Amino acid sequence: MSSLMIHQPEFMPWTNLFTKMSFCDHYVFLDNVQYVRRSYQNRNKFKYSDGSKWITVPVQKTSRDELICNIEIDNSTDWRGGHKSFFEMAYGKANYYDSIIKVIDNIYDKDWTSLSDLNCFFTQQIAGYLKLNNSFSNASKIGEAIEKSENILNICKEMNADNYICGYGSKQYLDEKSFKQNGINITYLEPMLIKHNQQFPQLGFIEGLSIFDYLFNNGIDEFLLKLDTYKKTIILDHDYS
Repeated sequence: MSSLMIHQPEFMPWTNLFTKMSFCDHYVFLDNVQYVRRSYQNRNKFKYSDGSKWITVPVQKTSRDELICNIEIDNSTDWRGGHKSFFEMAYGKANYYDSIIKVIDNIYDKDWTSLSDLNCFFTQQIAGYLKLNNSFSNASKIGEAIEKSENILNICKEMNADNYICGYGSKQYLDEKSFKQNGINITYLEPMLIKHNQQFPQLGFIEGLSIFDYLFNNGIDEFLLKLDTYKKTIILDHDYS
């Protein structure tokens, strides 16, 4: 069975994107749909001394209906330097800061003009460090986007997938009957419950942050152990008859 996951390219994604990714063979970046301002496509949250803080990649102004794949980064300011300074202040005392900041440095040292290219590269690099053996494609290279559920179904068919991996939020728009008629299972996954050591413990645990909050504090090996446990206990739900 060939499993597929489809997701918009996001900046330094949250941890559960990669837990879902561990169940799929192939991952498609949904980069040919409308870019959403003030979303996770150009920013993400990290823990800081006064709570959670957004870290943002500045982008060039475009029309409101512009596609993700056409969004360009605004490099008129040193946003990468600002990010690195923040990471040092927020995570400089974390156990795995020295090793994880090198991952970020290796990416930031490249010249980036496309937001989608940056996000896709980040996701692929993290997947590699986490030893996830996925192959990757971009939806913009597969076909033109159409209605949401039909778009997902067409990508699954183009990629010869017979199992689509997604979260329960997708139930709101997927036409499950059409997937079943085309011989494609839909596997809905509950997010892995993750509560880990964080900086600034006096603030309590803050959830839903970028995976780098986890990696700075706990490292890659501990994440892999948690992921292995999760995969052994999860019940795959694809009963949508």
